[in-house]
Amino acid sequence: MSYLPSPPRSPFLPPLVILFVLFQKSSVVSAWGRAGHSLTALIAEHIVSPETTDYLSSILLNETLSSVANWADSITHDEPWTQSLHFINVQGSPSSPCSASSPSSCVFDYSRDCADDICVAGAIANYTSRMSSPASAEDLYLSTKFLTHFVGDVHQPLHCARDVDRGGNTISPVKYTVTDQGDEFNLHQVWDFGIIENHLAAAYNSDLDLYADELVAMVGPGGEYASLVEEWLACPDGADKECTSKWGVESVETSLEFAYVNMEGEQIVAGDEIGEDYAKDRLSVVEQRLAMGGVRLAAILDKLAEA
Repeated sequence: MSYLPSPPRSPFLPPLVILFVLFQKSSVVSAWGRAGHSLTALIAEHIVSPETTDYLSSILLNETLSSVANWADSITHDEPWTQSLHFINVQGSPSSPCSASSPSSCVFDYSRDCADDICVAGAIANYTSRMSSPASAEDLYLSTKFLTHFVGDVHQPLHCARDVDRGGNTISPVKYTVTDQGDEFNLHQVWDFGIIENHLAAAYNSDLDLYADELVAMVGPGGEYASLVEEWLACPDGADKECTSKWGVESVETSLEFAYVNMEGEQIVAGDEIGEDYAKDRLSVVEQRLAMGGVRLAAILDKLAEA
């Protein structure tokens, strides 16, 4: 299925897609928050080939990947058909739903959890394919913006997580202080922006470019993640649903191992306090997923630019 990326006030979708979205359960869709999406895009901007930089300039003109990285979140209110494209809610089976008490049931099933390609794994494949054969310059432009955002989404662990709690959205409130933003959030928000914003403020004086430079160094020669890049790119094709599904499965497994449980291995529930030990330990997970997203986005764009 190939639904048309549309300008904000005139969406066109086949009737099946419209019906599916209308009946889809609602979910908060703002993965990574603005800083996380911008960081993923900045990493990609730093490591794409010069030819890809020119290719992107011809599409985005006076904009950049990082400046459009959050656009897809900004249109979800006016364009509700896009909401279900931002996440994977793993349901489990009717007899054994994916839940805290049944983690073995939390296995991503594309036919069930991404029916009609309506999930973030299907969206990445769709918009990568559209970029390779765009119907128009506008189609290419909008597909580039969607793709940039959705590659970030699929790497946020709680955007590919349990349907029963909407990826941690209903685990609320949890006590966690975010600089200048408050001290009570839901668990999903802690991973969306809380951990990132606190580290960004404390270590980089809220300078996204400095943080992005550090993450780029981590994937470069001699960097902390340099030895992992080849593994990350073992299945790099954004148009291949097997690859995009693999990225989603990684996030599901990461959410179960690191996001949903505290430092003692116990399930986090509403009312719990998220301590600095948790935030410090999970920061390395967050940074690796951001780096992974940037590397994979760059690989997708490099391949498209070569075509």
